[in-house]
Formats: sequence, C-alpha cells, structure tokens
Amino acid sequence: MHKPKFWENVHRVFTYGVHDPLQKIILNRIKYQLGYPESSKDMIRPKSILSKVEEYTLGTKRSIQEYLVMAGYNFTHKIAVTPDWCYEGVVPPSISEYQQYKSLYKKFY
Repeated sequence: MHKPKFWENVHRVFTYGVHDPLQKIILNRIKYQLGYPESSKDMIRPKSILSKVEEYTLGTKRSIQEYLVMAGYNFTHKIAVTPDWCYEGVVPPSISEYQQYKSLYKKFY
C-alpha cells in the first residue's frame, strides 16, 4: 500500500496508454499456458505471443492439470473453489514432497 506499482510507472519505459494493449497480449499468453479453452493455439492472435512459450513455461514438477485440481480451478467451466485442505489449514495431500512438513501445520477443525 502507498508504494509505486508497475502499472503506474510503465510510462517511464513505454509511452502513455501502452499498458492495456500489452496486458491483453500477456494475459493471452498466460491463458494459453494455463489451458484456457478460448486461448488454444489455433485461437491465439497474434501467433507471435507464443514465441518460445515452451522455453519459458510453468515448470515440470507436476502437470498443469494436477496443479489446477489441487488448487481448485476449472477453466473449462470457469469455476474456482477453495479446496478442503485450504480450509483445514493442512498440506495439500496431492503434494507428496510437502508431506514431511505436515506436522508444522495446525488443523483448524
């Protein structure tokens, strides 16, 4: 709060009014990476926003589908739910590498 934000200072690097068109391009690239149906490769314009998308992507620890299920997102049906593990204040059961820390979390129920 009360600190400068990038969208307030973007005109220092670019001209005024460039943020909105830039934001739309960037959001389309991110939506493609996350698997939004309306942002499939054949629907993206301009195609250049997918340049090197495989190089600069989300990682390989788990599939995007596994992450979306764990986080409670369904982009096909545009649904977001808070998973039970979040309400309970525990480690997500699907993330095996974090199970060793589950004793550090306090259950709230």
